Amino acid sequence: MDDVQIISSEAIKPSSPIPKHLRTYKLSMLDQMFSNLYVPFAFIYSVKEHQDFRKISDFLKQSLAKTLTHYYPFSVECNDHGVTFIEAHVGCDMSKFLRPPNLEVMQQLIPPSPQSLKLEASERELLVVQVNYFSPGDVAVGICIWHGLADGSAIFNFMKLWAEINRGVNEKICNNVVLDCTSLFPPHSSIKGSAYKATVNI
Repeated sequence: MDDVQIISSEAIKPSSPIPKHLRTYKLSMLDQMFSNLYVPFAFIYSVKEHQDFRKISDFLKQSLAKTLTHYYPFSVECNDHGVTFIEAHVGCDMSKFLRPPNLEVMQQLIPPSPQSLKLEASERELLVVQVNYFSPGDVAVGICIWHGLADGSAIFNFMKLWAEINRGVNEKICNNVVLDCTSLFPPHSSIKGSAYKATVNI
């Protein structure tokens, strides 16, 4: 079995600056309760025709930058720092890599959880992306995201929007994609075990 080889890592910033009035993001009580959890996902894409990895890479980076302007909390404390974008190469085709299914093998497609790196909460990244290129052109996108930022539905919608922007089919996007749940679940400063404050001020 061919291992996954990391070939590059860089920060992808939003394509436009985040407005000042959005630079404070409130966490709901539920977000605080799950503040120590990171959630991994892997999305598999089969490419019908052979494509140049460099072209795929450029499109993914550009579309991710546009997507981050609509999901501004994902850009690390709403400060335009961006997200880590890792690229990796797999020296075989996808069917060979995934068969038979093996959890340890699959985990190579997902970036390591910032929580596992033994960093302080303030030093942990909120979202890390790893794009894995197979031969002859299939792609697996692995992400590791802090649960306090997004639940399963929000993560799905983020990936859906990124895919649509990457394909150029969703240029007119509603700006209200980040939902404020603090009116339903007000934050509490006394929640035990929370690694993050109720608000993030920039």
